[in-house]
Amino acid sequence: MCLEVIAQILPEAKGRVSARRLSEASRLHISKVQFRGAPTLHFSVRGGCSCEFLSDSAEFEAPVWALDPGHLPALAGAISLLGSQARPFTFLAHWMDGETPAETSKVKLSALIEDIEQNRVRNNVLYLIG
Repeated sequence: MCLEVIAQILPEAKGRVSARRLSEASRLHISKVQFRGAPTLHFSVRGGCSCEFLSDSAEFEAPVWALDPGHLPALAGAISLLGSQARPFTFLAHWMDGETPAETSKVKLSALIEDIEQNRVRNNVLYLIG
């Protein structure tokens, strides 16, 4: 299985930001894909799945992902830019083609950024940022 880190800009968002702009700003590989029939931004380090975000100590069933600290500033920066340009949006880190998210958590953008920076991104939890 592979980790998938994605974000969806919701239809009611007043603004948009492109995958290319996010990639250029963060130096991550961000592409546009489909998730459940809707346009979605897919985050990876160099392309392909998002597994390169995982640290060597990652436990796949843990409630919180153990991500590689070296990639967290870039991911936080990309999500910060996304949030400044296009809200509401959702953010999800889960197993690719996995189950439906276990829960939805409405949070402020600053709380999601803090979870990323502090390496506390929850496993299979759909973050809703308004």
